[in-house]
Amino acid sequence: LKPKTKKGYDMKSMISIQIILLASMLFPQGTPELSLSVSETKLNRPSGNNDELYYTGDTLLYNITAKNSGDGIMNEAEVIDPIPSGLTYIPESAKGDPTRITFSVDHGMIYQDWPPTYTATNETGEKVIKVCTPEMITHIKWLILEPLNPGKHKNLTFKAKIN
Repeated sequence: LKPKTKKGYDMKSMISIQIILLASMLFPQGTPELSLSVSETKLNRPSGNNDELYYTGDTLLYNITAKNSGDGIMNEAEVIDPIPSGLTYIPESAKGDPTRITFSVDHGMIYQDWPPTYTATNETGEKVIKVCTPEMITHIKWLILEPLNPGKHKNLTFKAKIN
């Protein structure tokens, strides 16, 4: 028979609960919070030219800073960025270490490694797999593969051309 306390709990359960409570006080987990900031730089600006206008064919570099502004460790943080309207993703320009980068051609419904593919029907009615063109990319997703400690950040980038 297990010894009981006045309220009917066995002593072993009470000790286990106390150990868990003590551990949570000594090693608090906190709450992670992902904050994002995005900046854009026009890469093909001639030297000394402060022209802020954008033209067809200009290349833009997007820098996304993903920061854990909470007080807990963030595991497997995901950052999803839509390609802005009027721009075309430049193939293999998405960067970020250590991350797994995937791409969507259907507004974020499904993500694939580079190069993404789609199924089409050819002239004879057969289903064929085709490689997506850069113009078809609608979203980029970065999965940050290492824990993001409180106050730490990762820089994620991609390039795009103005249509």
